[in-house]
Amino acid sequence: MIGRRSFLRAVGATLISTPSLSFFRHFLDTHGNPYLETVARSQPLGPAPTAIYLKDYLGDGEFRLLLDTPNEEPNEIYTMTNAQFADEFMGGWEDMCQWLNADCVDDDGNPDPSDPLWQHAHDTVNSDFAFEYWVPRYSPDALAFDYLESLDLGLFDTSRDTDSGWIEFTNGVCPGNDSRFVDVDALGASLLQRRLIERNYDVQLILATG
Repeated sequence: MIGRRSFLRAVGATLISTPSLSFFRHFLDTHGNPYLETVARSQPLGPAPTAIYLKDYLGDGEFRLLLDTPNEEPNEIYTMTNAQFADEFMGGWEDMCQWLNADCVDDDGNPDPSDPLWQHAHDTVNSDFAFEYWVPRYSPDALAFDYLESLDLGLFDTSRDTDSGWIEFTNGVCPGNDSRFVDVDALGASLLQRRLIERNYDVQLILATG
């Protein structure tokens, strides 16, 4: 688990462009939501900025970051067959066999029709298995973690938490739970958007509704 990183020290302390840190605080106090600057497209007809949604699950002003969608878990993964899930998320049937420690392909890597697992290839995937495999790899919050970790945001670890203006990267909640996600508080969301703009990253933070 990567510790909490202080935007107030890493970004706000050196914030010289507008909006200012005091503006972000005043907007939050007045409106109850973070101020999220609008990212201008690099070209008028160019692609839209990458969307990262802020989801306040508990209504306490702390947000989970989700890449490309405001919905954390697509229900369609639970309607897939084993074969479809393997093709979509696991690189194919052979990879699924290896994951399950099953010998269900022939010498050429093709499905072995005599294998008991292949006989269930067109059954609906087990929901617990699908959830446990999909969440730490393909969920929007895991993808947001991977995406933001790949960017040079100029952050640094700090051993002391800050009351406001923070971002926290979690890589594995505990043994047996390898979920990955990023949380920010409301002030941290404003500062994150400012830093993304300062570093010329074409990313727009959006408050998720509903």
